[in-house]
Amino acid sequence: MKKNSVVNYKKALATALCVLCASSLFSCGDIEKQLGMATQPPETQVVTDAQGDTVIVEKGPYDGLFDSGKVININITMAPTDRTAMLASPETEEYYNADVTVDGVECKNVGFRTRGNVSYVSTTEGDRFSYKINFGKYTDGTLNGLDELCLNNMAYDPSYIREYLTYTALEELGAPSPLSTFANVTVNGEFAGLYLAVESVDDSFLNRIYGNSDGTLYKAGRGSTLIGADTATFEVKNGDDVSMSQLRKMVSAMSDMTQLASCLDISGVLKYTAVNAVIANEDSYLGEKARNYYFYSQNGKLSMIPWDFNLAFGTDTSHRKDEYAIKTELVNADFKNPYFGALPEERPLVANILANEDYFAEYKQYVEKLTEFLEKLPEKVQPVKELIASHVKNDAKAFYAYELFENEFNASAENSMMGFVKKRAEALRTQLEGN
Repeated sequence: MKKNSVVNYKKALATALCVLCASSLFSCGDIEKQLGMATQPPETQVVTDAQGDTVIVEKGPYDGLFDSGKVININITMAPTDRTAMLASPETEEYYNADVTVDGVECKNVGFRTRGNVSYVSTTEGDRFSYKINFGKYTDGTLNGLDELCLNNMAYDPSYIREYLTYTALEELGAPSPLSTFANVTVNGEFAGLYLAVESVDDSFLNRIYGNSDGTLYKAGRGSTLIGADTATFEVKNGDDVSMSQLRKMVSAMSDMTQLASCLDISGVLKYTAVNAVIANEDSYLGEKARNYYFYSQNGKLSMIPWDFNLAFGTDTSHRKDEYAIKTELVNADFKNPYFGALPEERPLVANILANEDYFAEYKQYVEKLTEFLEKLPEKVQPVKELIASHVKNDAKAFYAYELFENEFNASAENSMMGFVKKRAEALRTQLEGN
């Protein structure tokens, strides 16, 4: 098996040496060449596309870990006593030492813990928790440059693809979005289920999206409404702005669009809003709990980062996971009033921005593009279903019967994801043509 790559060390060294570029003695390309980085052609792989043709494609980030068209395997080994303690108290989210093999890459001495409140709202006999793997918790290691990996347990989602599709929708808009792929997970040799493996919003994500991780990352907790100057619900995940001065500066500027534009990427907020409005996701800043987003401060300007979409497409969370249902009334949710269980004045960041005529016009363009995304989704979703269907069928730890998975893709069924998508697209099209 492959061991952890040394490429991160080379990148760090290249960055440090690039200060010599100013002296004209070396170029960054020359330095990378000496380190064996820039001169190497991109690694490629031969794959078969949807039409059955053989094509050569470049591997994506993290040595192609999240490249589409495959289901990876993740094997986790930890002390049996630690596993027993983890299952006894999952809500503590305590890290335990583990060895992990991800798609053939072996990583020793990593941090492994449970994560996510929804994970604990389980069936009566369930132990199918969501997890986080921190490859650098006890060492300086990464997984081919990846710092952390979240394993999401598909809670409330018999389709297994809600979150995956939403990240695809964000990519359609060019919004910052975590990478994801499907994974069969085992812990101490016991099959844990088919999970969605998601790139964590951490240093490696920031480096991939923004080119550095030197800024401050703020994570919104429950109740992060951005009302007033209260930042108590936020957590500084990394960076030096422990007083959250950049965040408070943005909050104080929300009533003045000129000032707000100087300290916030407003287009990013509009994209976040459009996605949550179109997919009728109640579990976001727009929802009752006002959570599931980050801000990243870079060069004095904040960018909004989306997170956590397993409850997308009208999921009704008033039921237990084994009593799955769709909130059919959300089909007609008005994109002009994109709030779920909250009033506009209770979500002032979005309300103030949408009150501006130019920004609302931009927002409407994003809604239009996402409506087209929904209209084309039936043909796009079929290859994903075919990719994971056999794995879902063999998932003995699944929250739902396989028949419910199949029903999720029946656009004629009222209580199904694709049924919701079809009607939601029709409702949005009517709203757009009427405005």
